Order: sequence, then structure tokens, then C-alpha cells
Amino acid sequence: MNRHRWPRNSLQRLILPGSLLVPFICLISFSLQSNAQFRDPCDNFDLRSCDPAAECVSETPGRAECRCPQGYIDLSPSIEHPGRKCLQVRPLSNTGDCSVNDPLSCDSQKSEVCLFIDGHYQCSCPQGYSKLPDGRCLVINECSQARLHDCAPNARCIDKDVGYECRCYDNLVDISPDPHKPGRKCVGKVNECAEPAKYGVDCDADATCMDSDDSYTCHCRPGFADISHLYSKLPGRKCVEEIDECQSEGMNDCSENAECEDTQERCGISGMEAIWPKSIASLAALRILCHKQLSAYMSALPAKRGLKLLIT
Repeated sequence: MNRHRWPRNSLQRLILPGSLLVPFICLISFSLQSNAQFRDPCDNFDLRSCDPAAECVSETPGRAECRCPQGYIDLSPSIEHPGRKCLQVRPLSNTGDCSVNDPLSCDSQKSEVCLFIDGHYQCSCPQGYSKLPDGRCLVINECSQARLHDCAPNARCIDKDVGYECRCYDNLVDISPDPHKPGRKCVGKVNECAEPAKYGVDCDADATCMDSDDSYTCHCRPGFADISHLYSKLPGRKCVEEIDECQSEGMNDCSENAECEDTQERCGISGMEAIWPKSIASLAALRILCHKQLSAYMSALPAKRGLKLLIT
């Protein structure tokens, strides 16, 4: 005789007066046959729409449905149609063995992951986490261990809520190749001005060398004008002394009753003049620089006679 689990709501107990027997009678949807069998709705149920691991169950009279068996979890898209997708849950072993292809082989509530350690796969805390006494994995301070960060040895590691930051020490220069990841390469500052010959400092003799984080700069000293641009050089590479004709009677012809006002020298061609910095030590030097400044302009002019260089 086939055994079936009879739903309790499909039976009704009937107590007869004066009798110790308590028989049951079948409700609608179930019929008691002569051989004490009933028609199970699962007999004609089509399991093709269920997961291969699912079983047919009937807990409601006249109705059958799919159900994932014990040891499986139901991942069916709709709760109205269970048993369509069943996933087997593997119990965690005491040895911690796991499968990298099975995300449920480790305890996700403890944030464990499956890692290859000491020749075999086992559940462990991921990198950047530490295991608490109760087995849970907790984010740790990456700066506490050098293997957890990639800051330069001469950089400071600063822990953040998420990740960390690297920062070169104050006396070092950050030359990290990736601007979005500072503190990965730090070098000591070099004072080129302290050893100009060693580092090839090319400041003018009348200029001051000033050290910077990654190089140096040159600045003409007070009383000297910077004409480096005329030689296609960086600032402070060509400095000339400024001349104040008013400081010497031999350099100006102002009346004794007039006030001498120093101005910028000018040079030009046949009345076309350009202002020149007050920085020429002699008329000969001025004449040379005027030629240099105006040579390109003169070469572009049509060939004319009578062009003269004027210094005023």
C-alpha cells in the first residue's frame, strides 16, 4: 500500500456517541477508495517547469506545487511559483575547505572568502581584514602593516575610513608618476644653489640663485636689469647694470637750474624708436644691443639708403 502524508485540513474527526472509536471522514477533493488510497494531485503534476532538484508537494486539497528539498535554498523569481530555481547549500566543514566557484561555501555573514592558502582552498578573511575572536572579519588599518599598502618607505601612511593616503615627509619631494596616487616615490630635496658648479647653475654673476622644490630660479640683483629674454634665456641669466645719468654731471647736460630726471634709453631707425631698458653700461653696449634688437626689423625693410641707427 502506498504511503501518503495526509493534509490535516483534508480530514475531519467524527466522534460517535457511546463509542470509543474515532474514525475520520474525507472532505471534498479527496475520495477514499476501496483499497484505502486517495488520488494525489502530484500524480498528474508536470515537474518540467520545476528545478530538477525540486519535489512535488501537496499541502492544500487538490493543489500541488514545486518545492526545493532540504539542503537547498529557493531562488525562484516569484514567490507565487516556488521551486523553479533551487541552489544547494553546502555545510561548512570544520577544516574550512571551500570552492572558489561557490560563493556560499564560506560564511558570508562573517565576510569570509575562499582563498588558496598553504596548498589548498579555505575560508579566510580577505586582504585588508582581520579575524576577530568570534570568527568575524573586520576591516583593519592598512597603515599598521607595510604589506597592506604601497606607500614609499620615506612617506607617511594615513589611514582613511575607506583605504589610505600616502604623503611624503616634509623634507622630501614627491615625484610619484601617478598624480592620483601621491607618496609612492619620494626623493630628498637638492639645493643646487649651494653647489652651483656641481649642478650646473647658470645664473648670471650679478644674479641671486634661489632654490625651489624641484629646481632653482635666478633673479637679477637690485641695480641690475634682466635682459635674459633678448638672448632667449631664462630669467636671471643675463643681468646688466642700470645707468642713472643724473648721478654724474658728465653724463647729462642739464642746466644747473634744471632738475635732471633719469629715463629709459631709446634706440631706433631713422626716427622709428623703441624704448630700451635702463640697463646699458655704455653707449657702445647700447649700440650693440640696438643692432641686435632691430636687426630682424631692418632685414625685413626694403633696401633703402640713408637708414641710420639712432640712440637718444
